[in-house]
Amino acid sequence: MSRAPNMEADATDPASPIVERELTARLMRWNSDVRGLPILFWPIYGLLDSGRSAWWLFLILAGLHVLCFALYLRLARSHAAGSDRESPEYWLHLHLVLTVANGLVAGVGAAVVAWSADISVRVVLCLLLIIFAFGASSRAYSARIYAGYVAALLMPMSVALMLTQQTIAMVLGLAALPILGAGMLLLARGQRRLAREMVSAALSHERLLHRLEAANTASEDARGTLRTALNALSDAVVLYGADKRLLFINDVALRTMGTDRAEELIGLTLKELVGRQIEAGEFGPLGPAERAAAIDLREQLLEHGTDGWHSLPRRDRWLEVSVSILAEGRRLVVHRDVTDLKNSETRATEARAKLVAAMESMAGGIAFFDAEERMELCNESFKWFMNNDPVICSPGVTLEDAHRRGALRLAPEIREKAVE
Repeated sequence: MSRAPNMEADATDPASPIVERELTARLMRWNSDVRGLPILFWPIYGLLDSGRSAWWLFLILAGLHVLCFALYLRLARSHAAGSDRESPEYWLHLHLVLTVANGLVAGVGAAVVAWSADISVRVVLCLLLIIFAFGASSRAYSARIYAGYVAALLMPMSVALMLTQQTIAMVLGLAALPILGAGMLLLARGQRRLAREMVSAALSHERLLHRLEAANTASEDARGTLRTALNALSDAVVLYGADKRLLFINDVALRTMGTDRAEELIGLTLKELVGRQIEAGEFGPLGPAERAAAIDLREQLLEHGTDGWHSLPRRDRWLEVSVSILAEGRRLVVHRDVTDLKNSETRATEARAKLVAAMESMAGGIAFFDAEERMELCNESFKWFMNNDPVICSPGVTLEDAHRRGALRLAPEIREKAVE
């Protein structure tokens, strides 16, 4: 019997290496469209700069940003092709280097624009950097990578704002951005905890599904083997559920139902199945009363079970049925056709009667002994000759005992020779 899956045993610890490996894999598989989205901010940088800075500087920074994006894609392909060749720490280290470089390029670009812009543009740039930080893929997966990205993204902007020597800009660079960065790191802790728990739950669910699929496959294999074995039997086998409806029927029993499709019968009651057998002619012609009696008898047997085999004569056939009550109220019914056995018994009885009649018609005493020299049968003349002695004339008496018993009536010298 299969065991029910243990939910506690299947649970995955959020701090386990399996969860860490899955988090790393998800970080590497992060949607490339999302990773490439910050590249679209370079036209915004150019628009906000309004030509105050050298155009080639933005072109170089944008090129570096595109290079980082391409390296992200290559890292993702390398991880997908051989993640097991290296430890998760190795992949995280490579990702950290790329992420810091990516954040530094974006941060330097914003700092270049902020250096010569007015305060409104600087505020807009600070908001853009905050958006960059919130959209980072590492936010939910790695504290170290996310902290490196936030620092690389905000630090150039903070330095540029402080170097402007303007009060509002210095407040933004010295206080606002660091505080916002620290706040984002604190918020990311809760998100990472939630991500770990979600990954843990997903892995536990996946493991449970695998176990259920394996158990289901094993169950189907066992069911198929059992079905094959039952179909190979010469007896009709039928299984009913606790609600007295058909669950299984083998091929031998199926042939008595007037159909070759078991699906048509599954779920039917005993009354409906017997009705199909009657319609198929298995019972011969039956009147309404006989039909009701046949169904009632079989329902009683199904309800209470049988002690061994119960005879069920049917038309010109002799059947025996055994009903076993299984666990959970199921019923296993086995029918076997003993018509040939009954016919053999009848022929043997008739032959014996003819033999006895022939023996009684003879004047001489006749007795039959089996291979072990035990008496099977004798006629009345033999009994008269032996004075109806039960020790000599009873079935089962050995030939040696019969000789000894008969020798007691002889003279001593003749008796010894007779026994010898």
